[in-house]
Parts: sequence; C-alpha cells; structure tokens
Amino acid sequence: MSVPNQTPYVIYTANGVTTVFPFEFYIISAADLQVTVNGVDVNTGYTVTGTGNLGGGNVTFLTPPATGATVMLERVVPTTRLTDYQDNGDMLADTVNKDFDRLWMAIQRSFIQIGLALCSPLTGLPFNAEGYRISRLGSPLDSQDATTKGYSDTLHEKSNRYAAELNSKTNQHVEALNRATNERVVQLHADISNRALRAPEATISPIPDAATRAGKILSFDEDGAPIAALPPTGTAADVLTDLAKSDGATLIGSQQPGGKRETVQQALMSKAARGANSDITHLKGIAAGLSIEKTTATNGIAINIIGKNETEISFGVENVNGGSAVFHNYVKARNGVAVGDGQLIGGYGSRPWTGNNYTEHSK
Repeated sequence: MSVPNQTPYVIYTANGVTTVFPFEFYIISAADLQVTVNGVDVNTGYTVTGTGNLGGGNVTFLTPPATGATVMLERVVPTTRLTDYQDNGDMLADTVNKDFDRLWMAIQRSFIQIGLALCSPLTGLPFNAEGYRISRLGSPLDSQDATTKGYSDTLHEKSNRYAAELNSKTNQHVEALNRATNERVVQLHADISNRALRAPEATISPIPDAATRAGKILSFDEDGAPIAALPPTGTAADVLTDLAKSDGATLIGSQQPGGKRETVQQALMSKAARGANSDITHLKGIAAGLSIEKTTATNGIAINIIGKNETEISFGVENVNGGSAVFHNYVKARNGVAVGDGQLIGGYGSRPWTGNNYTEHSK
C-alpha cells in the first residue's frame, strides 16, 4: 500500500465534554500515534482505532480533556528499521511495503519539521520566524546575539533603577544649588542694602542729567528732591558766571502763591502763556519780594516789556516817603508827547512819562 500525501497531525481545543477525537491520516500501528494534551505526552487513558486504515481513525478518551485544553494527535514514526531481513529468507510483499511505508512516513514528518524551522533563504536574507515565537532562547553573550524577553526586562529594570538614582542625585544637587544660590542672593541683598543710600520714601526723583551736575555737588531742595549745587568752595564769581549763562534763570528759585516753588524761568514761561496782565501781576510779586535799602537809586532796577506798538511798560522801584516800593506804569512818548495817561499798577500813583529813559523820571 502506498503512503498518501496527508497532513500527519491534527489539533483540537477541548470543550470538557467531548471524548472522541478523530484523525484522518494513515498509521500502521497505534504506537505510531503520539497524543499530547497541552504539550504533555499522554500514554494512557485513551484507545486508538483505525490502524492500517488510509482514512485514519479515532482516539477515545476515558475522561474528556478539560475545557480549553489543546489536544494534538500526531503520527510519529521512529527512525529505526523494525524488520531484519535474513539471507535466503522470506521477503513478503506486505512486510516490505510496511517497511517502506514507515520510511516515507518518517520522511514526511521530517519535511514538516523542517518547514517549521527557523530558516534563512539561500539568497542570504534574514531568518524568517513566520510569525511564531521563539522560546527557551539563551541569554546573549556577544554584541550580535539575540536577546530574550527576560534579559530585556532585567536590563529595563536596571535602567529604570539607574535613572531613578540619577534623578534623585540630580534633584539633590539642584536643591543644594538652589539653597546656595538663595543664600548668596540674600547675602548680596543684605550687602547692597547695608551699603546703599536709602530713603524712607517709596520713590524719589532722579538726579539731574550729566550736563547739569557737571562740576557740581549733589544737594537737595526744600522738598528733598536731588539737585546739583556749586560746592561750598565756589566763589561769587562762579555764581555770577552760572547766572549769566543762557539757562541762568533756571537757577533762581521763587515762591509762588499756595506754597508752590519754581524757578524764575519756569515762572516766566508759565505766565507768558496766560497773557501780559498775568505776567505783570507775577512780576510785581517778584519785585515786591526784593530787599532794597532806602538809599537805593531809583534808576537801579527796571523791567521793560516792549510790545509791537509804541507803548512801553516800565516797572521801577522808587524810594518815596521813607523808601516804600512802588510801581509805575509809564506810557512811551511819541515825539516827546505822551500818548496816554499812565495807569497805576501798584504803589501810590502813576503819571505819564515823556522822557527818553527811565532816569529822567526821577528828575
């Protein structure tokens, strides 16, 4: 009998009830059928029928395998010759056929096993596992060895432990560095605070610019704001020199109504914007504040405001009746004749002035 081209194994998943499991391949002897449950060989607790039948037979368990168990029936023919032929002995066809059948059965199983092996194509491409797992792999030794899951898990665990230790040490160093930095910042703040010029106010005005404070000393006005002042060793000539400069008016202070303080330059500029009458009133206040002895010449102080017409307004300080300060408004003459009566601005009186200069009024 020839050996047909059959798949010499079958695999079942038990349901806990079924006891009969058929197989559809040819076996010569019941001993040629290997029965395993969950990969473990089972030698008892079942019977085999259908030996010698090309269509196969059945395996009947006395007790049904447990639910979910994997039952495998496989033809496994020993790779040994069971018949010993004698010289001049009988050479029966049935015996020879079975001997050859067993040989081909073993060859079929070998090819099946080869097909399941991890093989590399003849072209030298990588090994192809066909999607199957590889178990019982040894631990790697060389750099090109395959690794196992256990080895990878161990390596991963070591890496995590090392990373945790490194992170802990890094955090310790960072915390130490932060403490040292904070301590240094506190110390620097204390050093700066102890050496800095401090003021109780929340804010103070900035010091004057470089051009203003050049050659001066830092001082403070009545409001405590920083100003640039001449050093105590400066002479009167230094003061007069600064006052003669184009910005000299910015160096003379004045007291305004309501306690406001500002320089003469600031006062003139702010008053000019509000008109001539306001300016005259302000200038009267400035002149009234001047300290003049009784013997002061009447032509010593004059402030002239000249308009676009022929009217000139002059303010003078005059010693009258014991030296009181008075202010006169004089109307400039046209060809020596007064064009209008004078109007009293301050003091006790006012009169036209037809003179060419202020000194003629005193005559």
